[in-house]
Amino acid sequence: MKKWASIILELALAVLALMTVCEYAALHGTAQAAVDIVTVPARDMVQLTIYNSEDITLVKDRRTLTFKKGENQIQFSWANTLIDPTSVEIQPLKNKNDIEVLDTTYPAGRHETLIWNIESKIVGPVPVEITYFTSGLTWTADYVALADEKEEKIELVGKVKITNSSGEDYENAQTRLVVGTINLVERIADLAGRGYPRKNVREIRQKMKKAVDRWEEECDEGGAMAEEPMEALEKEKGIVKEGLSEYFIYTIEGTETVQNNWSKRLPSLAVTEIPIKVVYRYSDARYRQVTKFYKFKNRKVEDKPKEEPNLGEEPLPDGMVRVFKRFDSGSLAFVGQQFIKYMPIGEEVEINLGADPDVLIERKIMKIEKTNMTTERWGNSSRVVGYDVKYDMKTKVRNTKELPIEFEIERSFDGDWELVTQMKYDKLDQRTARFVLRLAPGEEKEFEYTLIQHHGKNARR
Repeated sequence: MKKWASIILELALAVLALMTVCEYAALHGTAQAAVDIVTVPARDMVQLTIYNSEDITLVKDRRTLTFKKGENQIQFSWANTLIDPTSVEIQPLKNKNDIEVLDTTYPAGRHETLIWNIESKIVGPVPVEITYFTSGLTWTADYVALADEKEEKIELVGKVKITNSSGEDYENAQTRLVVGTINLVERIADLAGRGYPRKNVREIRQKMKKAVDRWEEECDEGGAMAEEPMEALEKEKGIVKEGLSEYFIYTIEGTETVQNNWSKRLPSLAVTEIPIKVVYRYSDARYRQVTKFYKFKNRKVEDKPKEEPNLGEEPLPDGMVRVFKRFDSGSLAFVGQQFIKYMPIGEEVEINLGADPDVLIERKIMKIEKTNMTTERWGNSSRVVGYDVKYDMKTKVRNTKELPIEFEIERSFDGDWELVTQMKYDKLDQRTARFVLRLAPGEEKEFEYTLIQHHGKNARR
């Protein structure tokens, strides 16, 4: 009797412990997508493909399921996560001719659960891959630019930050980040709480999956999910970058544990000796103060050793650039920051560093007159139907800096206009003219031009 009493007591304690674990999970909102047969198998591995242009991630989740011969029911749940239920699919990775998914059902009253009915001709363990789209996993890029004291070159260091707000932990995940534009009609976060998506959303999802699968097939190694879990690298992780038609994929070496409500920053880019052009600009339409810019192109730096990182090998994701100036003494000074848009290979990057009081500009209107009057008969009298207005303008600029500068002056004019001047200028568009001056340290220059605006019948059609 004592032996049986001991066994009953042990069973009661086990049930109590199980109830305590379940209550804890319910209270703390533990959220993990799960496949239920008899017992819940742990993930073998998981792969995340995160698109930065939209809040959407393709998840490939591998598990080993034990099948019985005949019909099997497999339950998949996603409570408290942002998984799109209509995107969830399962497929065997081996014995594909012996296992068939008959249908997918959504039990009544259980909005975050589905059941696969699967017919198996074999008995035993089979690796399967569950794929779905989820929301809440995002990534962003940011950069630090270090300029030398003469502002001739910069060192550009880039990092990417992964943020997980999906409601689910992804342990030891192979992580890939995609640069590219997706025209998504509905957001996955919305689809997670609703019914089936419209046709065009399905087509976009299928296109994304096919693009990723095609990229994996084209890669020699590292693209497709490894057959065995990859151990975390002891060294600092790098990022492998591969092009894929309209997309560009960054693959983080090794695996990453991406926990829910956590963020993680990883190195992406480090290029030195990048030539830059410093430009000062005044624009009466855009910058009402003299504004300083750093400009460089996303192209390879010439004469750089092949083994060193270089620009022009992949597009630069959009992100915040923080600029510092490093003096020969070793000290640093913060210069400014700007969010830059996505930069394709070969495109110019322009960083706005804000107003610079060391470059001065003074504009004056010297004379205004109305000329070239055009009249026509109007009854017994005449009326003015066209005329020109002439503005004689003078502009004076001064460089008080200890370095030579290039200074762009943009003027915007309404209507039909022309300029009369000995100063060379470029017409940027229908409204804008740009003058470019180069000034030595401490130099002052001035130039004049006449603006002629045509009105009425004098306007050129």
